[in-house]
Amino acid sequence: MQYLRGDALVWWEGVRLGHRGPDPLTFADFIREFDRKYFPKEAMDKKKSDFEHVSQGGMTIREYEVEFNRLRRFAGGGITKEDLIRKFLGGMRVEIRKRCRVVTYHRLGDLVEKAAEQETGLAEEHKLLK
Repeated sequence: MQYLRGDALVWWEGVRLGHRGPDPLTFADFIREFDRKYFPKEAMDKKKSDFEHVSQGGMTIREYEVEFNRLRRFAGGGITKEDLIRKFLGGMRVEIRKRCRVVTYHRLGDLVEKAAEQETGLAEEHKLLK
């Protein structure tokens, strides 16, 4: 890990030296060990809770997507694609969510694109009504 410095480099060298087994350490191994060392259980639980409760609020759809994806990595790997789409849709503002529910989405990216279009359309409608 060429980008590690100081204590982090010493820690990683210790992990590598303590590794047993025929297979070399992978990047997934690094991430797992890094999270164990630098993200205590309480911090991980907080991030999981943040993901469970993430919603669009005052963010744009694109900002919500970034926050959703940032927190998503803390939720674990057991979430299906359909559940992710349902969760993202459920966290959107009502006026956008209502306009996006008429379609079945097979990818989160498709939902984000549709929601961004609807958000733009709503902004244009609000301008015309003023």
